[in-house]
Amino acid sequence: AAGRYDAMIHARAEAIKAMHQPVLLEFRHEMDRPDLRFAVHSPRDYIAAWKHIRSIFTAVGADNVGWVWCPTVQGFADGHAQAYYPGNAEVNWVCADAYSASPRQPLATVTKPFLDWAAGKPKPVLIGEFGVRRDPGGWSRWLHQVGLLARQDRQIKALVYFDAAGLSANGRRYNFSLSGNAAASSTFASLLAEPFFSPPHARPGGR
Repeated sequence: AAGRYDAMIHARAEAIKAMHQPVLLEFRHEMDRPDLRFAVHSPRDYIAAWKHIRSIFTAVGADNVGWVWCPTVQGFADGHAQAYYPGNAEVNWVCADAYSASPRQPLATVTKPFLDWAAGKPKPVLIGEFGVRRDPGGWSRWLHQVGLLARQDRQIKALVYFDAAGLSANGRRYNFSLSGNAAASSTFASLLAEPFFSPPHARPGGR
């Protein structure tokens, strides 16, 4: 917000504008995580940075960008994610990253605090990351339930499965990859094949 990185931000805005394609842009997703406070600082600081960055994109004319605000679902459950919201005038998409502890915990249950909050906003919803831990044998049914959630809550316009395995920043191993899980991969492929999950491309601002 102080302008120290304006040259870099300006260059990124010009580069994205030059793509001539719709781009959904998340500035510092999961900003509500406690382990990011050293970088994000306060909600007021975050919002000031957001507005400053967006003003540079606006000045450049990068109107192919849809601005996605994306905390964690846990932040909504705890009640502190909301303080980081820059406001309806600044945000095009509202978003949350969500993970189920096991297949016995439906994504609908995990995302409920966020979706209840989002219902009061005139914005399309993006589930920016989602996945499930433990018991891979139950992933197929869990993914089927995700499909039901997306059909039932029509405010949800996009979902991104976090198909990855590796080490987290704190050194903990994770595995959300569908690779090698034939049943889960088949269910996921079936969802992708449905016309409901392959709509015409929307404008990045959600219009």
